[in-house]
Amino acid sequence: KQKNPHHKRTRELVEAAEERMASSNFSEEGSNSQLDINSDALSEVFGPDHKNRVRGIGSNISKRQYHRSVAAKAIIEEVNSMSVAEVRTDVANVKTDVAGVKTDMADLKSMMQENSDEVGMIG
Repeated sequence: KQKNPHHKRTRELVEAAEERMASSNFSEEGSNSQLDINSDALSEVFGPDHKNRVRGIGSNISKRQYHRSVAAKAIIEEVNSMSVAEVRTDVANVKTDVAGVKTDMADLKSMMQENSDEVGMIG
């Protein structure tokens, strides 16, 4: 049975893209940064993307829209991480304040007990 030559060519291109991606220095850390979609493995193997389409992302997504969405996600992640850090700092401050209030209450209770004992001795 003769295989379709288009399928063979497609398979060869996919294998070339996989080899290119495996040999690149792509890491998870890089996944959060803005990728250069003009020189990634898919673009090098399959050629440049056409208007209103970013290969691997979808149709009706332009390069500009893709880059803006990546940049927006990075900004949101940064804001969220800052907010979490600020909340943790606030929680630590509240814990310190509560510990101080507990100490003050224990001191007041001790002083009241001493005064009560002294009044009891006088009476």
